[in-house]
Amino acid sequence: MIIIACVDDNFGLMFNLRRQSKDREVTKRICEITKGEKLLISEYSKSLFEDCNVCVDNMFLEKADKGDFLFIEDTNNIDFNKVEKIILFFWNRVYPCDLILDIPKCYKEVYSKEFPGFSHDIIREVHYEKVD
Repeated sequence: MIIIACVDDNFGLMFNLRRQSKDREVTKRICEITKGEKLLISEYSKSLFEDCNVCVDNMFLEKADKGDFLFIEDTNNIDFNKVEKIILFFWNRVYPCDLILDIPKCYKEVYSKEFPGFSHDIIREVHYEKVD
């Protein structure tokens, strides 16, 4: 499975049970990455992806197979043994957070680019792959 998430510079996901931030350019980019494939999301994330091919299921982490795209924001309960790739969008800021995405050290950065967001001047997209 391929995990996609938006994080602050400290890998923070959420604060007080809500997303730290959102940006429509990031959502558009996620839809481009997953074009032609289903993006598995929780009910919480549904409002972000009205123009994208999504499958809403709060049990998506347990049901995901190899090659599936999963957008996470309200959980960090991930079985990294099943994760092939991670795509993160960094807000280029540090926000308060109480839910952090802790990526194991066996994932190494293989791609990075910056682009202008709508609500953030710079968004950094970073891809990680598992290294044996």
